[in-house]
Amino acid sequence: MATPWLIITIAALIVILGIVAIFNKKKSKTPTDYKTLFTIGLVWLPFGIIMRFFGGASNSIGTIFAILGFFYLVIGIANKNKWKKRKVTTKEQKRMLWFTIAGLILFIILGIIYIILKTKC
Repeated sequence: MATPWLIITIAALIVILGIVAIFNKKKSKTPTDYKTLFTIGLVWLPFGIIMRFFGGASNSIGTIFAILGFFYLVIGIANKNKWKKRKVTTKEQKRMLWFTIAGLILFIILGIIYIILKTKC
């Protein structure tokens, strides 16, 4: 019975982080980092393919990851001439980097808790 609440909590956190990201994007006009899009696509495409064929009930999620990964990969390669080495320089960028790292750590912890609860039930 704990599984629906965990999923609802994770979904709410994703929505909240999305809203924060949208408001921060409006404040700072940073250019799109196409190298990062390429890297995300490079990870998501094989991950989606693996989930699609070996994920069981989650094969539709695998399809979504594979499709998004493919598009990110194509967008990154198409804009290869715009790849730059980016450095975190301003206080706001450093703060957003730490918030991102903290959010990822939180999601990892929630995922581990979910796996533990799932195996016990």
